[in-house]
Amino acid sequence: MEQDELLQIYFSEAEELLQTMEHSLMTLESEPQNESVINEVFRAMHTMKSSSAMVGFTQLSEHAHLLENLMERIRSKQVSITQNLVSFLLENHDLIKSAVENAAQGKPDVGLDAFPAMAEKVRRFLGLAAEQEEGRVTAPITTSISSVPKKSSKGSYYEINMRFRKDIFQIGQDPLMLLYELGDLAEIISVETDLSSLPPFLEMDPYQLYLTWRLLIKTDRPLATIEKVFVFVQEDELNQISIRDVSSHFRDGVDTRMANKPLGEILIDQKLVSEQEIQEALTQQKRVGEALLEKGKISPDELDKIVDLQEKSRTVLRKSTVRVDTDKLDQLANMVEEMTIQLARISAILGDLPPDVTRKLGSEPDSLNRIGREVQEQVMRLRMFPIEGTFQRFQRMARDLAREQHKQIKVVLGGGDTELDKDVIEHINDPLTHIIRNCIDHGIEAPDERKQSGKSPEGIINLNAYQQEGKIYIEISDDGRGIDAEAVRQKAIERGLIKESDQPSPEEIYKFLFIPGFSTAKKVSSISGRGVGMDVVQNNIQQLGGTIAIFSEKGKGTTFVIKLPLTLAVIDGMYVGVGADIFVIPLLTVLSTAALKEGNLKTIEGKGEVVRLGDSYVPLIHLDRILGIERRQTDTEPLVVFVSSEKRILGLGVDEILDHQQVVIKNLEKNFRKISGIAGGAIMPDGSVALVLDVYGLDHLFFGRNRVHELVH
Repeated sequence: MEQDELLQIYFSEAEELLQTMEHSLMTLESEPQNESVINEVFRAMHTMKSSSAMVGFTQLSEHAHLLENLMERIRSKQVSITQNLVSFLLENHDLIKSAVENAAQGKPDVGLDAFPAMAEKVRRFLGLAAEQEEGRVTAPITTSISSVPKKSSKGSYYEINMRFRKDIFQIGQDPLMLLYELGDLAEIISVETDLSSLPPFLEMDPYQLYLTWRLLIKTDRPLATIEKVFVFVQEDELNQISIRDVSSHFRDGVDTRMANKPLGEILIDQKLVSEQEIQEALTQQKRVGEALLEKGKISPDELDKIVDLQEKSRTVLRKSTVRVDTDKLDQLANMVEEMTIQLARISAILGDLPPDVTRKLGSEPDSLNRIGREVQEQVMRLRMFPIEGTFQRFQRMARDLAREQHKQIKVVLGGGDTELDKDVIEHINDPLTHIIRNCIDHGIEAPDERKQSGKSPEGIINLNAYQQEGKIYIEISDDGRGIDAEAVRQKAIERGLIKESDQPSPEEIYKFLFIPGFSTAKKVSSISGRGVGMDVVQNNIQQLGGTIAIFSEKGKGTTFVIKLPLTLAVIDGMYVGVGADIFVIPLLTVLSTAALKEGNLKTIEGKGEVVRLGDSYVPLIHLDRILGIERRQTDTEPLVVFVSSEKRILGLGVDEILDHQQVVIKNLEKNFRKISGIAGGAIMPDGSVALVLDVYGLDHLFFGRNRVHELVH
């Protein structure tokens, strides 16, 4: 494997390990006795130590080794977990993370000067003098268990069990020669020696063989070639040789059989302990590994290697993945977008062909469209990532900000396995950061204030995600003081946004918080209070095709609800004609369509027209008027498309409904400018461009700007 490729794998793995470490440390702060979480941190540092050494990052490896030793002290109850210790471990996490990020940017030496001082602090925790640590020589580990196997591109795995006749030496044969011959044909992954048949020393005959072996090999040679190695010894029925193909149990060089085996069973298989010793260990009120260590039945290194291999086996079973550069995913997605456009063009061309030609084609065009759609859906799935990693970052941020403000805050995560498009995840981080900072600064009270209100001194921020009706919902809620709707109303009156006599609903009042510069904070902090941010939050979310709403109850807390599309690239759209132009309405927003008859229309003085929908009336927006388009004079009856804008149901007046089809949305802001009411552009089957309507933006344009027309073509 090339060094560059190895480094890319290292950086990707290091990012995951550091994320695991940070999340686990945050958990330990509230659950200091959670042994499984302690083990997670230990294994993360153990793996970081090994992988850093493999790519030549010696200082990183040595520091991870120190932290591994500290975690071992914690595992063995020699060091207790306190808030200060967690803070110290998080400092070390940040130092390693910074060094890894610098190395990934081609600056491997930047920041390394901070390691000696931090290492000295770790040694103090360990109770070791720096001189002792520097002078210590680690003895090589001798064990029958293989460390990380060498990886080759291809080959099969074979398990070989060898038991020879006791007098094999006396008849002129040497089992070691068989091992040498195997070594020429295969990669010997591990050799386990069973010593259980050894007699007491005084009864031992040096000319007798008491040992048996179990080998694991990997080779690209055929099984027949391996069997030939034992052809002479197998002729003797006193020799027992078995060769078994175990390739199906291996993935990426890891034996997946270890994943679900109990630790005791693995130790017995490896001939490290006996069944009786395991049974004795099980009678104690301790973990098997801990009990065996205390009895001296196994060494810490042997136990760590077993646990490490078991965890790798579980990881491979849990997630058998191939690392792919995100740029390659983007290129693939772009190609699929172009394919979607070309398929639409082919469908349009086929529609113009004579019936006798299309009959000959049969169902092939439909099959082609179906396959194209399936490919597009699969590629979109490749771009979907769990939001858990993004969520976990906020636990650390909340902890640090809470300590700065002398507050007690716990962040509870939910729905971390909910998947979002890669682009959505990249752009949602900033809005979520600002909302959570607001929850900490304005929402959650100080411990004394919470006690006076009959609350727990520890405030709770819930961060949850789920998918519903083709959209992703992200909810951020706190159990703090809530929003003072009357204070917001008074601020709106001061700024001339409403009159003293106006009595807007709480939902309408909370919308003022999204106005640039609007803030009710009595003091400005380093976190918030300047009235800068919530408008940016809303703009960022709207650029993702989403919406945000606020719900609050004074004294109980506040909830922010964000709704986002699953993907930003491809949507199902309804083509509509308005004048000489064609627009696309996202099909997810469409409720129904109807003819725009005079009897279903009413005019409300000062507010415009409304159109009947069932037993009620909804606002009617004539697209030609709001978009400044000259309407065509036709004999056909105009139509109305009923859509949901999240705030309300609207009727969109159009001239005609043309088709339903998948469209690829292209961003207009990058190439032109942001246009209110327009989500982007889409290439039509004939090569022309249609504008994709932003229903939420049309609502804002119609009600928020008093129906000011905006030219879009």
